[in-house]
Amino acid sequence: MIQHAPGHVPPQWPDGSSQQMHIDLTTDDVATADRRVLDAGGRRLRPAEDIDITTKKGSGVYASPAGHPFCLRSA
Repeated sequence: MIQHAPGHVPPQWPDGSSQQMHIDLTTDDVATADRRVLDAGGRRLRPAEDIDITTKKGSGVYASPAGHPFCLRSA
């Protein structure tokens, strides 16, 4: 279930508490997925240099707009 949570305090990455889960998502085009995450209000938790825009490969660590960490990885 997804719902609004008034008073929610985002977890801190990488050493924070209250991280409920961590998700790894795979994609054929990490560079495009990176842009989509940022456009949707997510933020990078690790530098974008880990993503090669010419090959569309690599990986990235992000936080959702609510602060939940996840990774994008090349398929």
